[in-house]
Amino acid sequence: MRDRYEVPGDFTKQKIDEFWDTHYDSDDDDYGDIIDYLNKAENFRTFDEGLTEFIKKHGYVEKQGLSKKDIVKERTDFLVNKIKEKNIPISSNSILKDYISGKRRPLLADAGREMMFKLCFAMDLNVEETNDFFNKIYFDRTFNVKNINELVYYF
Repeated sequence: MRDRYEVPGDFTKQKIDEFWDTHYDSDDDDYGDIIDYLNKAENFRTFDEGLTEFIKKHGYVEKQGLSKKDIVKERTDFLVNKIKEKNIPISSNSILKDYISGKRRPLLADAGREMMFKLCFAMDLNVEETNDFFNKIYFDRTFNVKNINELVYYF
């Protein structure tokens, strides 16, 4: 079952290996350890951690020695500047700040999905990269073809 994930990212691979190496030491049908593992939030990456890793892979370079407040500001400014470069309208920069700081994650509803697409457009992601962003960071499916806007985004 360990090989079930064909192309996991580094974080996912690390967590899969950690899980199998430390929490599952037999082939019996006792899934108690699995359930316990899945119920611990610390075994999963938060949205802000995923978003931070994402922006670092797409050009953000973090300065050393910054306070938590300054780190949040720098990361937010990076995203805001990318959005402004593309003339993409957003209702408020504070939404991005809340995402980066971990105060909230985007809703799994139309407004949240729309903001995620805006981030993908701002970062010049192709379809494959957008799929990865939605699946590995936002944790939702990409391109709901029943939504006319998302269908247009796909093409």
